[in-house]
Amino acid sequence: MYTSRMSFHGDFPATFQNGVFRPGMNPGLPEGARVMLALRDPQPTSESRRSGWELIDRVRREGLIRLRAGRVTRDDLYDRR
Repeated sequence: MYTSRMSFHGDFPATFQNGVFRPGMNPGLPEGARVMLALRDPQPTSESRRSGWELIDRVRREGLIRLRAGRVTRDDLYDRR
């Protein structure tokens, strides 16, 4: 039996409801198409923001990058002098 392989990619909003992922828009796939999902949070949560700031504070305390001001600049990120 010959099966063709679809080449498809893209980002689609979806909602997980009653054990099923429901796309927020039509992805244009044939009925019954099998796909691989990669999940990620669409927006940062208060927990992820807090852990991000904790990491930045640790980096500052340990001197892992040198900051010339209160904010991280592009030069600081790429260690330009």
